Amino acid sequence: MALPVTFTFRDSLSRKTTRTWVSVATTLAAALADVATLAPLVDAVTQGGLQKVTISSESTASAFAADAGSNVDENASITVLAADGRNYDLDLPMPITALRLAGGSIDTANADFIAFIDAFGVAEAWRLNVFAPTAIASVEKAILDT
Repeated sequence: MALPVTFTFRDSLSRKTTRTWVSVATTLAAALADVATLAPLVDAVTQGGLQKVTISSESTASAFAADAGSNVDENASITVLAADGRNYDLDLPMPITALRLAGGSIDTANADFIAFIDAFGVAEAWRLNVFAPTAIASVEKAILDT
C-alpha cells in the first residue's frame, strides 16, 4: 500500500499551496524516511518555504456501518479542560441516542463516553490541539448541536 504525502508550502505573502506525491513505502516509518530524503531535494528546487508534511494512510476496511437515521448535521459540542489549563472544543459527530439527554445535553456519565474521553488522558495515546498537543484533564460541558 502506497502512502500519499502532502507537502504544504508558503510563499513570501504567506499564501499556502500544497502538492501531494505518493511514497511507495508500506509503513509510516518508511514514509517518514522517504520524506526526510525528499524534503531537502524539494527545498533545493522551490522558492516556497516548506511548512509541513502530512502522510496519509486510509483504511480500506469497512468494519463500521452507519446507524439508521444517523445525520452528519448532528454534533455534540464538548468543552474539555486540558492538562495545559486551557479549555478546548472536542466535537463528536453524530452522537448515539444513549448519549442524548433531555434538554440537549450529553450524558457524560455514559461508560462509552468516559472510555472515549479517557483515550485523550494523561499518558494515553491521543491528544488535542495539533500545534501544542495536550491531554484532557476533565470535561467542562457537553451539548448537542442540531
